[in-house]
Amino acid sequence: MITFYIETYGCAHNTADSERMTGILQESNLQQVDAIQEADVIIFNTCTVKGPTEDAFFNRLESISQLYPEKAIVIAGCIPQSDPQKVKKYSTIGPRQQHNIKSIITSALNHNTAHLLETGEMPPLNLPKVRKNPLIEIIPINLGCMSRCTFCKTKQARGDLESYSIQDITAVAKVAINDNVKELWLTSQDTMCYGFDQQTSLTTLLQQLTALEGNFRIRVGMGNPIHLKKIKQDLIPLFNHNKIYKFIHLPIQAGSNKVLKDMRRGNTKEEWLSQIEYIRTTVPKITIATDIIVGFPTETEEDFQETLNVVKDAKPDIINIARF
Repeated sequence: MITFYIETYGCAHNTADSERMTGILQESNLQQVDAIQEADVIIFNTCTVKGPTEDAFFNRLESISQLYPEKAIVIAGCIPQSDPQKVKKYSTIGPRQQHNIKSIITSALNHNTAHLLETGEMPPLNLPKVRKNPLIEIIPINLGCMSRCTFCKTKQARGDLESYSIQDITAVAKVAINDNVKELWLTSQDTMCYGFDQQTSLTTLLQQLTALEGNFRIRVGMGNPIHLKKIKQDLIPLFNHNKIYKFIHLPIQAGSNKVLKDMRRGNTKEEWLSQIEYIRTTVPKITIATDIIVGFPTETEEDFQETLNVVKDAKPDIINIARF
């Protein structure tokens, strides 16, 4: 039996992609192994949002290639999609081609280098999967985003916003609940713009999901403030529902309006602070997470001090700090 080992980098969306690729391969009678030395083929599911994550992957790839030159290697995910030249000597598959993972592995095992990087389709949402945690169902609700931030390759890797239908998402959720899953994680590159391409919204999706019967809770993934302001009044009160975790991830990235403009974030620090105030007023005891980039090329010492002041004012519960 052909064996495979899969290593995942990055966000919950990448984890969901790995779960589905694993499900497809196991249905095709390939066996997953936990030790890389036991695998016939090695799959790296990559992330390109943060430089340190990308650097760690390339260091790992070089090490594994030298240790196991006889093994087939497939590079999946965002790096081959956004920087195909960097991994062109390996077989590669992009995020929108994950449902074709079996064919790319067949090519790699036959010592043929193949590249599946077409972006004109959405992988089906109801693909077979093997959950990393049997109690957690990670559901990608949309691919791509509507923003064009200067520091991020997400647009290049995942494309423009395309949302899955509420019907498809609800169908996947029902299967998970029947499987005794206790948490539904809604993930995407930007949850706040979910449905804008389909004349619907995250608010409507959450209303449909919370109406499902069963003992489960919903965790809403990262969303950007530029889109939250379009749905804030209807969305935020839903976080008081007993089936939704009182948790929101709303990146500020910088506390200087000049730097935010250079980043092309589309919002000001005042707008973000106003959203934080509204969230805390509407949903007492909610946990607020944010992201901050330090050392953006146009950031001055004064800009950095403005970011510190915003942090002091907002006092977010969780801060993810990234060095540019």
